[in-house]
Amino acid sequence: MALDELVAVIDKIKQRINDHRASLSANETRTRQVLIDPLLGALGWDVSDPTSVELEYDVRGKRADYALLVDDKPVAVIEAKRLGKQLIDDYTMQVMNYANTAGIEYMVVTNGDEWNMYSVFERGAIEDRIIMELNLTGVASHVNALKSLSMWRSNLGPEEIPTAASEPVLDVEEGANEVGHPTDDESSQTDNEGWIRLDEAKYNARDPRPTRIRLPDQSEIRIDSWKNVWISIAEWVVEREPQMTACSFGNTKPTVIKTTDEGFWGQGGYQLSNGLWIEPGVTGNTLLRTARSFLNHFNVEPSSVLLRFD
Repeated sequence: MALDELVAVIDKIKQRINDHRASLSANETRTRQVLIDPLLGALGWDVSDPTSVELEYDVRGKRADYALLVDDKPVAVIEAKRLGKQLIDDYTMQVMNYANTAGIEYMVVTNGDEWNMYSVFERGAIEDRIIMELNLTGVASHVNALKSLSMWRSNLGPEEIPTAASEPVLDVEEGANEVGHPTDDESSQTDNEGWIRLDEAKYNARDPRPTRIRLPDQSEIRIDSWKNVWISIAEWVVEREPQMTACSFGNTKPTVIKTTDEGFWGQGGYQLSNGLWIEPGVTGNTLLRTARSFLNHFNVEPSSVLLRFD
C-alpha cells in the first residue's frame, strides 16, 4: 500500500463529506457506501470479498455492521453510524460487548468522518482502551493516513499489535504545512532533545510531573502539574482563536467549553482569559486525551506540543 494513495482516498472522502453532508447525514447506508467502505478498501479490507469482510456479522443473535477477517477469523468488528451521529459511550459499549462475546480483540466505531478503535480486552475505562482516533475533516489527510495504519490489514494479522505510524513519511508540498508541522529549517533550529511530544506522552502516577511545556509557537512555560498542561494549551488556543465560543470536542466522551462555571465537578471550573470556562480537574490519561482532542478540534497537531520532566 502506497501512503500517498491512502492520502488521496482520504482527500476524496473529505470532499464527499463537504459536498454531500446533508444527504449522507440522513442515511447510514449511504454513509457506509460512500465514506466507510472506501477507507476500509484503501486499508486492505475489500468489503465485496466475504473472505476479507463479513457484513452484518452475527454474534449470538446480535449484529455488528462489519467483521474484518484474517484467515477466516474475525480480528475486529466495526459499528457504523450515519455521518454526524455522535459516537457516544452507549454505541461503543454495544460493539465492545459484541467483540468481547465473540473473543474478538479489536473493535471500531465510526460515522465515516470520526473513527475510534479500541482494544477490547484492555483493562480500564473505555477511554483508556483507545488505540486510534481519526477525524478526517478536522485533521490533515497525511496525519490521518499515518494514524489509520492501526486498521491496515497487514497490521491486524496473527500475532500483530495495531500500531499507527508515528513519524512523517510523506512528502508535503511546500506551503502545505499546518500549525504544528514545522518546515525542515524550523525543525533543525529547534532542540527537542529531552522533550516528549504530547501525542506520545503517557501518564503514570509514579512518574515525575512535567516541569515545562513548549507550545507550537516555540514559547515555553514552566508548569508544576498535569493540570497546567491542559490549562496552558487551552490558553494558547484562546490567543489564536479570540472569537472562540462555547463548544464540545472529542468523540466518546465530549468535553465542553462553557460560558459559565456551572456543572463542573471536583475543583469546579477554570476561567480562561477570554471568559470561557474549562474543567481543570481531569487527570492522568484522560487529561492527555482532552488536550489532544482540543488541539485537533482547532486543527493543531498535538505532536507540536512538547513536555519536559526535569
